[in-house]
Amino acid sequence: MTTEPQPIVQPSAELLTAGPNSVRILTGALTGAPIGAIEYHVAPGFSPPAILHRHTREDAGWFLLEGELDFSFDDGRTERVATGGSVTHPRNCWFRWSNPHQTRGARAICWFSPAGFEQFFVDVAAAANAHFADGGTIDTFTPMLIELRAAYGDEPHPGSEATR
Repeated sequence: MTTEPQPIVQPSAELLTAGPNSVRILTGALTGAPIGAIEYHVAPGFSPPAILHRHTREDAGWFLLEGELDFSFDDGRTERVATGGSVTHPRNCWFRWSNPHQTRGARAICWFSPAGFEQFFVDVAAAANAHFADGGTIDTFTPMLIELRAAYGDEPHPGSEATR
């Protein structure tokens, strides 16, 4: 008798806040590890530290559910992606992203394959919330964020402020 693969069904995950943003996380532990994903609620005007970076351990991508996000690449190109659009960046592809709108949020599904990088958002949420509760700002949080990124194989571009 052969064993057929079985579906994995999960209840809704908790919505975590991280500063002005929130995420709902589907971890690799819940998917059997082939993929991880987050539902990302991006605040108006939000940009993580505006540096090119790359994922060295996983392929990743975005599917825009609402709003628009700008994606910039190391060739100097910036693409505005709107609702229904997507961006895929294979591992080692330099990119950065931001919400160009000061009054409108955005919502996207971000996926990671193999799974693992989604745990970064759990760690960032905990660190950011503690930092902001202590009166910190996004600017003073940046060094902590870069350190967390490095722990997950996320590298800043050699020419960025983060490497100086």
